[in-house]
Amino acid sequence: MLTLLTGSTLSTVKVDVDGMERMALVYASEAPGPKPILFAFHGKSSSAENVAKEMDLQTLWPEAVVVYPEGDLGPSQPRGWHTKTSEDNQDIRFWDRLLPEIKKRFNGDGKRVYAIGHSNGAIFMYTLWAGRGSDLAGVGILEGYSHWESRFVPKPAFVSLGDKDEVIKPAQQTPSINLLFQSNESSQEGKPFGTYGTYYKGVQPVVLWRYPGGHMPSHDAFEAIVKFFKSVDTPK
Repeated sequence: MLTLLTGSTLSTVKVDVDGMERMALVYASEAPGPKPILFAFHGKSSSAENVAKEMDLQTLWPEAVVVYPEGDLGPSQPRGWHTKTSEDNQDIRFWDRLLPEIKKRFNGDGKRVYAIGHSNGAIFMYTLWAGRGSDLAGVGILEGYSHWESRFVPKPAFVSLGDKDEVIKPAQQTPSINLLFQSNESSQEGKPFGTYGTYYKGVQPVVLWRYPGGHMPSHDAFEAIVKFFKSVDTPK
């Protein structure tokens, strides 16, 4: 176990899912009391370690338990996430095993669970919202789209879209973003939120982060996500 300058610790958590060992990197504050939990799901061919370096959420929200799960699509496949909205989805079952373990081991608050996904991880984020929305206090979707066609249970949501994204083009993302706005009954008019964000009120708030870039937003987007989650985070 490695002690960090932030006063948190880095651990590797492993759980068994259908006979397969699955893992996550966890940065957890040593402060007492129930803590918010923040998951971050990497894109295809990335890793828990890579996204921990890219997003650096443990520095942005050191009071939280920050969890970076590792995707596994099987032998000879890139690391990533199964995105089918079904109870047969092994990554839904991974979530079902991992979340209770995180709550138990790191004194995480089960009412304050947030999750972010990028690219393939963002597609899985929509899948998780559809299948396990009751587990989530807020979602962050970075450059993804949904296979789900019905409205979601309203949740605070941060969604980012790069105008020059050539991996998952804006036209592919837009229908899912529209569904997200419909689900949260978002207002027509918004107000500025950070460098590229617009904040919309509704049944639950939405921030749309539309930036003039490609498939990965710059670090100010991650700062804005944490700011947004903190704004809706209420200890129970």
